[in-house]
Amino acid sequence: GAHATGTRYDGHPMGFDSPRGSSEAVAYSFYATKNITTGEGGMVTTNDGDLAARMRILTLHGINKDAWKRYAEGGKWFYQVLEAGFKYNFTDLQAATKLFREALGFHRRNTMRVAQPLADGTTTTLKMDFLGCNPRHHTLGLVGVPLAGQIVHFMLETGDIDDVGRALDRVHDADVPISLTLGKHANDHMVSFYVTSPDGYSVEFGWGGLHVDDVSTETTYEITKPSFWGHRRPTAVKS
Repeated sequence: GAHATGTRYDGHPMGFDSPRGSSEAVAYSFYATKNITTGEGGMVTTNDGDLAARMRILTLHGINKDAWKRYAEGGKWFYQVLEAGFKYNFTDLQAATKLFREALGFHRRNTMRVAQPLADGTTTTLKMDFLGCNPRHHTLGLVGVPLAGQIVHFMLETGDIDDVGRALDRVHDADVPISLTLGKHANDHMVSFYVTSPDGYSVEFGWGGLHVDDVSTETTYEITKPSFWGHRRPTAVKS
């Protein structure tokens, strides 16, 4: 019934009893491409009163009152949880990791958990997943932060450490802003530095990254330090 709102089949409204059989319930999608739209909304129809009552509860993740009954004029804020266990949302990081691993065939190389200072002087912990789909240690890094989704950096790898040095000289000569100084990463052993692009994300330029013998390699180790040495913010460099 995804595209069939208001239609008939064998002379009967879609979803009701017909000579070809009947349905306990029919689901209609109101996605943007359908003939009735409400963004991500939809509808289920049924002639079974008990099934309808249970579906109403589950659409509210097991509670017995929606927002209108709780917060509209004359409503009461309290509610009861009649069906426990239906509110286990993924975090954005968990959902993205599952998509890349299970749908797109990437493999986990390692995870990272590091302390990140905030502008207000406090510290938060960042959790990162590093995934690979080819012989490189990782092709993609995912991090969960309370911000709009965006690219943090992309990486260019050269075949000679001298290329890194020459590129760094050119960066200094052209006064290109450096976001992280020369350093060596702890997970893939990449020797690299980062510069800031005109759009605000960083470009990493490096050499010597680890490769895996089997592209399907899955590892479970977690590191708590991003680099063996270096990769400091320019303000932390002492002259």
